Amino acid sequence: MELYIKEALKEALISYEGTVVLVSTEAAFYEEWADRIIDIEEIV
Repeated sequence: MELYIKEALKEALISYEGTVVLVSTEAAFYEEWADRIIDIEEIV
């Protein structure tokens, strides 16, 4: 994904006030703004 698209998506998700379920293999994308992270590998 292009960097400018990632930045636009990140800003949209940050400003969204509802619940977001995000599935990603790129932790750097969400670690700085996610309120809660559930790692599926830790559950299984």
